[in-house]
Amino acid sequence: MNKEEVLMKIFGGVTQGRAIDVGAHDGVFMSTTKAFEDLGWWVLCIEPNPLLIPALLENRKLVVQAACGLENGTALLSVNKSRSQGMASFTSTQYKLGGRDSAEFHVPVQVYTLTTLLETIGVPNIDLLCIDAEGEEPEVLQGIDLERWTPKAICVEDNKNFGYVGYLAKYGYEPVVSVQNDFIFAREVPE
Repeated sequence: MNKEEVLMKIFGGVTQGRAIDVGAHDGVFMSTTKAFEDLGWWVLCIEPNPLLIPALLENRKLVVQAACGLENGTALLSVNKSRSQGMASFTSTQYKLGGRDSAEFHVPVQVYTLTTLLETIGVPNIDLLCIDAEGEEPEVLQGIDLERWTPKAICVEDNKNFGYVGYLAKYGYEPVVSVQNDFIFAREVPE
C-alpha cells in the first residue's frame, strides 16, 4: 500500500475534512494531500520556496508562502535556481533550500509555528497533518499544540531517524505503517 491508500483506509473514504500540508512543494509532486483535496477536503498547503509558489497556486486551492518552525520570525531562504526541488535544512537563524552549486539566491521568508499559523488563519480543527520539511519535521511538530489540534492522522517524513514514536505517543498517536521514509501515525489504528 502507498501512503494515500493507508490514509484513505484510516479515514474510510470520508469526503470532507481538513488537512495541512507542510512542505507542499508544487502541490502535485509526491503529494499526499492532493487526493484528499480532489475528494473535496479543505487542504492548506504551506511552502516557503518562491520558485514553487506559482505552480502550487496553479495546482492547489489554499496556499501560504511561509516556513514552519519552533518560533515565529524571519529567516533566510537560500534557493537554488537550477534545482527548485533541492534539499532543505533549517536552523534557528537560517532556512536553506537549494543545491550545492553557485546558482543560488537568498530571500527572507516568514517563519511561523504551526500553532500561530493555524490561529492566524482561524483553522478550528484538522483531521490530517502531513509534514515533509526536509529534516525539520521535529521542529514543525513541536511548533503545533497537539492537545488543541488533534488530527486523526499524522504523516511525517523521517530521513534522519528522529524517532517520533515516543513524542507522538504522549499525544495518543500510535504508529500505523512506514512507507519509504514516511511514517503514518493515527489516534485510532485501523484493523
